[in-house]
Amino acid sequence: MRFLKQASLMVAVLVLMTACFGFNPGYIAKTDVDMVAEAHRSSQFANLRVLATKLYQRNPHEWKKIARFKNVERAVEHLLNDAEMNAMRGDEGMEYLSAGMQPNYHGDRVKAFIGGLARMLHQAYEGKKSFFFTDELNPQKLYNSARNVENAAWILRTAKNNTGNILLLSNEISPGYNLTFEREFGKLISSLDNLAVIAAQKEGRTLIRATHMLGSYIFLPVLGL
Repeated sequence: MRFLKQASLMVAVLVLMTACFGFNPGYIAKTDVDMVAEAHRSSQFANLRVLATKLYQRNPHEWKKIARFKNVERAVEHLLNDAEMNAMRGDEGMEYLSAGMQPNYHGDRVKAFIGGLARMLHQAYEGKKSFFFTDELNPQKLYNSARNVENAAWILRTAKNNTGNILLLSNEISPGYNLTFEREFGKLISSLDNLAVIAAQKEGRTLIRATHMLGSYIFLPVLGL
């Protein structure tokens, strides 16, 4: 009841300010946590875009499996748009990722890998890109997503085909010490963990810490929590 009164008062103030001053109500309707959530979400999808681009550059045969794309940029854009659409239909992102990292998979592995992570993140944020004072983040979804990204990064480094070759080329120890993939994964995981803690503190919730899962295709639930 108290929350409804506060919400009603806020709506009345917004209507008055909009009518009198042409004020954009979106700014005052956001808490600090809402703005932090938007910033974290934006940076996380930027990380995915970088990872998708780098994976396609190192594995050009993957995006060329779909002949209508003329370049990597268009393939990445399609990948992310497709992930958003499928996430809203309730498709399990990590199942898609797992299928794409099996030796007998014949589709675009980069699309399955990054697309699976993108679907999961869309669902962790309840499909929202903007947040307001009435919105609530589920900290457990964010925490579980971070652990799933850790496990996915391990799979990317280690998954091999039937002849023992890595399915998708990513980091290189030599020559050149190309560890840009690890840096992007690290930033993504850190961002999710930080926001999970912030959301848990805001909602007064306790995060359930998961047992380390590296080395398996078992992922923590996000959809349906």
